Amino acid sequence: MSIRTQIVTLLLLFALLVAGLYGWVLNRHNNDALLFAADQKLGAAAALVAQILPVEYHDHIEGADSVSQKKYQSIVQNYNRLCQELKLDGMWSVLWLDKQPYLTSSTSRSLVLQQGDYPPFFAPHPHPELFSENTTTPDYRTITQKGVPLRMIQLPQLDKRGRLYIIGATLPLLPLQEALLETVSPALTLVLVFFTLLLLFGFLGSAWISQPLQQLVRLAPQQTARAALVMLERTGSPEVETLLASLNALSKDFTDQCALNRTYQHLSYAMDTSPIATAILDNRGRLLYANARFRAAAGGQELTQPGAHMDQFQLGFPAALDRSWRKHVSLSQPWAAEVETNVSGAASGYERVTITPFRNSNHAEHAILFTLQNVARRKKLEQELRHEINFQRVLMNTLPIPVFFKDTQGVFLGCNAAYCTLLGMAEWEIVGRTIFQILPNEAASFYHKKDNLVLQGGGLLDYEGYLRNSTGQERLLHLFTAPFHNADRSLAGLVAAIVDITDRVLFESKIMQMNADLELRVVERTRDLEESMESVQRLQRLLVETETMATLGTMVAGVAHEVNSPLGVGVMASSELQQEVAKFRKTYETEGISEEEFEGFIHRSEDLLGLTVTNLRRAGELLQNFKRVAVDQSDEAQHVFQLDEQIEAVLHALSYLFRKRAIQMRLECPKGLTIKSLPGAVSQIVTNLISNAIKHGFDVGMRGTITLTVKRHDQQIILDFYDDGKGMDQETQEKIFERFFTTQRGSGGSGLGMHIVQSLVVQKLRGSIHCESELGKGTRFVVTFPVEA
Repeated sequence: MSIRTQIVTLLLLFALLVAGLYGWVLNRHNNDALLFAADQKLGAAAALVAQILPVEYHDHIEGADSVSQKKYQSIVQNYNRLCQELKLDGMWSVLWLDKQPYLTSSTSRSLVLQQGDYPPFFAPHPHPELFSENTTTPDYRTITQKGVPLRMIQLPQLDKRGRLYIIGATLPLLPLQEALLETVSPALTLVLVFFTLLLLFGFLGSAWISQPLQQLVRLAPQQTARAALVMLERTGSPEVETLLASLNALSKDFTDQCALNRTYQHLSYAMDTSPIATAILDNRGRLLYANARFRAAAGGQELTQPGAHMDQFQLGFPAALDRSWRKHVSLSQPWAAEVETNVSGAASGYERVTITPFRNSNHAEHAILFTLQNVARRKKLEQELRHEINFQRVLMNTLPIPVFFKDTQGVFLGCNAAYCTLLGMAEWEIVGRTIFQILPNEAASFYHKKDNLVLQGGGLLDYEGYLRNSTGQERLLHLFTAPFHNADRSLAGLVAAIVDITDRVLFESKIMQMNADLELRVVERTRDLEESMESVQRLQRLLVETETMATLGTMVAGVAHEVNSPLGVGVMASSELQQEVAKFRKTYETEGISEEEFEGFIHRSEDLLGLTVTNLRRAGELLQNFKRVAVDQSDEAQHVFQLDEQIEAVLHALSYLFRKRAIQMRLECPKGLTIKSLPGAVSQIVTNLISNAIKHGFDVGMRGTITLTVKRHDQQIILDFYDDGKGMDQETQEKIFERFFTTQRGSGGSGLGMHIVQSLVVQKLRGSIHCESELGKGTRFVVTFPVEA
């Protein structure tokens, strides 16, 4: 075999040997790291279990009824939340009674609590072989459940009666193994790449190395013999080799000891800088180690020298707790408590004391780990939380309406004082019970079904129901019910607010008769208006037929149309009133009405009745004095009035014309514009312009805007009336003011509306009117008349 082949072979064997050693060391280190990480996490979890369980929790446990359901569910919910956050398999506590471990708390079967998902309280543990009555120190072990490897911690404790209870937690190992494998995989890949490159360089460099090695082989026997002679001449004895080996071993031990000392220094520095006071004592209470904070807390350097007895420590605890912790150290028993103290060198407030026994390095005897951790901030947060809860309770109790909230099982979680008053029960008689334990079965079934609708549908539900209150009166209630959720958005229960609507319903029943009477009056008035309208229409037809009679025809035609307008307004107003009454009745019968809605209805009815009476009176005056309509300007006396108020009154009266049309009305008029003129004529002009624009300027369904702009220029009033409707052609524009001209004669148009407007403007107001229009671009009428007619 050539030297080159021998070199490559040796390199290959060396690479395989180093890779094997590296894999063995890495696997051993990974297993140790896996267990160390798991134990660290489990230790923290066990400490959290001790914090979650109330103080003296196990002291009063005798059987399955020793702990309230509410308190137990709260503990399980905290367990589940921590298991989700820390990715644990479970958290639990067991109590030894009659040589049998009983579960006193445990994580639920599902991390999301559902109906019936709470683990049974005080049930015998299904795996008693995992526990022992002789457990006195924290115990870490690896177990397998359903083929899944788990790491478990057992932390023994004693209650006040000396009974053993164990708190602990379990952690799945597979996620940690996967995490470690992901960490190690890159390292293994780098090792393989390194050895591959080493073999490649060895093969390429073997030719360069082989020639000197061959020369060395030839010279080796001569050099070896010469070296042996020199060694014999220098030492004179083979014992030198033994001495050299001893020196090498001593050097290695010294190097290892230095490394150990450096590790100890790092650990000691970390412990000394820790904010948690830490000390290690033997089972006789003598100090083995103490960090800086413990030395400051226990009385200073002089009282905390190594070997000092625990009786020398001055921790500032109350006398009873001071005796208790020393007793547990003497008995090597685990113990934990929270005390309020003024420890020297520590922040004033609450301190959490823990005593954890463990065996020393040779497992011969127990040692005690003593820790002192300031929990003042946590206590402060707890106090602030209690204040916040108390504030919310006071706030809820000040609400005049009854409020309650339940969990997903229908159990009352809380309520306010108003709800207690409604039922005539104290809060403690309601909380923790279901509706079936409070109300009669029929009423309870009704409200239970409504609650289920909220919990299943997840939305707001309002409904009405009856309830007999504490005085025996049957009240009609309106309930507003909604679900509420946990921080993780899981359904937590429902909350409801109640409004007593009994008095409102009684009030509504009182106004029913008034509504019926009002409706009857409206029907009678409508009948009278319809009869008057028929008479006017007959008169109008007669006037139209006699149009050929020159003087009389002109006068009667104008009067007929002018009479028709107020009567038409009266009929429309009465019809509108009839619709309002029908709408009011329907709303009352289906939804109920509030006092505000009823008052609005009364005001609207009065307005419409007033409009009807005013127009009937106007029609009566016109019918009695029709001779003065055409040319006599003395038919209505002049008055000083505010023009903006007069126009707004007309617009208000004609608001029904816009109700079913997509047309908007805009008025631009200076406030307080006072004139001395004929208010009746002005109102009639505005009315006819608006009616004509709606009827002829816009097709059905067409959107648009009517704008009336009022300005005063010197001693003249200018009314600029514009609609953006379909407009007019030139022929229609030229005939717009002619008597009887209409573009909708077949649809009921009389052709007198704009003629009357022109007559009023020119003859009564002594003004002028002109029209501007174009197809598709709307129509504008500009009316000008003096401030004093």
